[in-house]
Amino acid sequence: MEEFTSQVIAMRAQRRAGSLSLSLSESEFLEEINRGMPGESRCRLEELVARRQDEALSSEEHQELLQLTKQLESLEAERARHLVDLASLRGVSLSELLEQLGISASA
Repeated sequence: MEEFTSQVIAMRAQRRAGSLSLSLSESEFLEEINRGMPGESRCRLEELVARRQDEALSSEEHQELLQLTKQLESLEAERARHLVDLASLRGVSLSELLEQLGISASA
């Protein structure tokens, strides 16, 4: 089932590629895929998550946690879009691309 889903995603990406201007080169896609949350923000997010788990989070910290979580989710969504576009550019399924790049599907 997972392979089927990956193939459907790859096919949709290939269809979109006809109307999508792939201005990014493969190396630029890889750079964007590997871009993560800045270290300081990532550390702060981890601190806030730990405080939440300890039930010691203030309302201001809770708002900050929500903001950082939204930022991380946005980065991850962008990463997923770049992975789909790169798979389309290479003419492979998403699962094949993940395997080529050594990325776990659960990552």
